[in-house]
Parts: sequence; C-alpha cells; structure tokens
Amino acid sequence: MFPTRRLLSLFLLSGALAWSQAEPSHPAPKAEVDVFGGYVFGSGNSNQLGGGVLAGMDLDRISKRIGLTVEFDRTSASSPPSPVNATSEINVLAGPRFSLPLSSSSRVVPFVDALIGSDTFHNAGQAYTWQFNNHTSFAWAFDGGLDIPLSKHFGVRGQGGYLGTSLAGSTYGGPAGSTFAGRARVAGTVVFRF
Repeated sequence: MFPTRRLLSLFLLSGALAWSQAEPSHPAPKAEVDVFGGYVFGSGNSNQLGGGVLAGMDLDRISKRIGLTVEFDRTSASSPPSPVNATSEINVLAGPRFSLPLSSSSRVVPFVDALIGSDTFHNAGQAYTWQFNNHTSFAWAFDGGLDIPLSKHFGVRGQGGYLGTSLAGSTYGGPAGSTFAGRARVAGTVVFRF
C-alpha cells in the first residue's frame, strides 16, 4: 500500500508540474499604447464656438476589442471674437474604448468610447462674468470615430461625440445655481503607436 501512495503522489505531482508549463490555447493579446494629439472643434459651453488641442493615450487590447483611453483637451472661445468675452475649458477624461474591426485585414478600425472626468471652466470675459463663475465640475463624454493606420507606428484618427458638464451660475444676481451644459465636438488627430 505504501509504494502505491508514493507512486500516486509522484504521478499527481508530475501531472501538476506538466499542466503548469502548458501554453494557453489562446494567449492574451499583446497590449499596445497609442499616443495621440490634434485639434478639437466644438460649440463652447457658454453658447460659443471654439477650438483647441486634444491629446491623450490609449492602452489598446486589454482584451480583444476593449481598451482604456485617457484624454486631455483645452478649448477656448469668444463671442463675438473678442478678448472681452473669452472663456476657456480644460477637460480630463478617462474610460473604456471599444474597437470594432471590420475584418482581420481591414485598414480602418471604427471605435466608440465612454469617458468620465472633470471640466474646468475659466471665465476671462466681462460679459460672461454676470452669467457663469469659474469652477470645476463632473464631465462625461461619448465619442465614436475611425482609426486609420498609415504604417506600423503611425496613423490618423477622426472622431466626433458629445461632452456633457454643468456651469456654475454667477453670484452677481443672487444665489448661484448650476446649468447643464453640453456640446458637440469633432476632432482630428495623429496617432503614434508603440
């Protein structure tokens, strides 16, 4: 009986070691990092048209089609174009990104993302001082677009979406309230892949 236990223990131990060395049938996809930057244009939160810079980073392929996006944009606007009515915003957003390749050999990759973060509104104009205070508030965005790889490490991206946030009302007219402020936005960026 004693040799049978040893033989069974040796068999189980060698089986466990062999199993731990086996290659998975579907190895995890290799993560890629995309760094992007470009221009964003949209309607400003205080009913102005404005534009600015958009930059960020994607960690692609956390799973086959899911990644993580971190995005930064700074926009400024004035209405009419004058430093007297100038405002600026800084948005920092992060969230999941879903890539939807058309096929395994497709050169165009559609994507959508859902981001949350913060919006910092700065009012440098005289006209809007009576309406909105400088403040930081919660922000969210839904975007969709196309990635077009031009080479192994370089591509272009076009995207459009909607950014939602709120504006803090000015205290000049009494107690301040907040106002929902959303805006459509469109961006074109260059993408560097590592």
